[in-house]
Amino acid sequence: MDKGELNVKWFDYVEDKLILICINLIGLLLLSFYLKLLGIHTKGILLIDGTWVSFIFVYLLMDYHRRSRFFRRIEEQLKELKEPLLLADVMEKSPRYDDRFYYFIIRRLNKLFLEELRQKEDEKKELADYMVNWVHEAKVPLTSLELISNGMEGELKRKVKRQLKNIEKDVEEVLYFARSGQVYQDYLIKKVDLKKNVYDAVRYNKDYFIERNISVDIDIGDTWVYSDSKWLLFILGQILINAAQYQNKDKLGHVKIEAIPNSSGIKLLVADNGIGISKDNLPRIFDKGFTGDAGRNHNKATGIGLYLCKKLCNQMGIIISAQSEVGKGSTFTLFFPKDDFYMMDKDNLTKS
Repeated sequence: MDKGELNVKWFDYVEDKLILICINLIGLLLLSFYLKLLGIHTKGILLIDGTWVSFIFVYLLMDYHRRSRFFRRIEEQLKELKEPLLLADVMEKSPRYDDRFYYFIIRRLNKLFLEELRQKEDEKKELADYMVNWVHEAKVPLTSLELISNGMEGELKRKVKRQLKNIEKDVEEVLYFARSGQVYQDYLIKKVDLKKNVYDAVRYNKDYFIERNISVDIDIGDTWVYSDSKWLLFILGQILINAAQYQNKDKLGHVKIEAIPNSSGIKLLVADNGIGISKDNLPRIFDKGFTGDAGRNHNKATGIGLYLCKKLCNQMGIIISAQSEVGKGSTFTLFFPKDDFYMMDKDNLTKS
């Protein structure tokens, strides 16, 4: 039987029954020899031999078709099931002892696997809950330090504010990473004001642009998209922070944000004139932990931000992509499908 196939091939079946066939042939030869000794005519012996062989062949043929149908039904059930581990609960019970034995083994292995999987899920949830609680606890001293820094003056105040902002960004990243595996429990897709969300994201991260003297140009009309405001704010924030951190020091930084509607939805473009991304690194920027050439030269790069953006976008039905050229900047595109119908065919949407 070929790897990955449940269909029983005739030659494989005959090979499996080879011992039975050999025993019958040996018995047939012994019977023929005995009948010859008794003086039975050769034609009579051949008739007995032919009848015996015919019965064996018919039995093998019927059993082959029965086994083929049995395995075909299993294969069909396996294809229809969304959870293959449930196969043992729906598969047909076989009268054969070896089938019942394998069925028992499958059920036992499934039970052990599900118990281990449940244990891993509980451990994962426990760790995620701990991380979320830690983030909330960490925000208390951060808020206190923010208030304390307001009483400072001059360069010291700016340095403290900058470091607090970096810590806050990292803490938020931990929070969203912990929740990303259970995003369905923490978000609600609804019609939101894209323009308001973009302005909120820019205002929230304005310190990065002010510090680096980067101008922001927003060209968005009254536009509504399907998303979750909280998660969208995080995604936009990660893209804007990257635009600020990887600016081209040889020229004034600039970020342009614009929304382009089409028949299938809305494209939101966030373009900067920063250092850009090389062709080798561009396909991997959404990989977990990937920092690229620019990231390795930037001591604050974690390789988690864009990975989270991609993961959250996938779960919310948003298509994220990037284009870039070294020395000329990068453009990140968020595509918001028009409605749930368009979200089913993402490949065709981006071509519109």
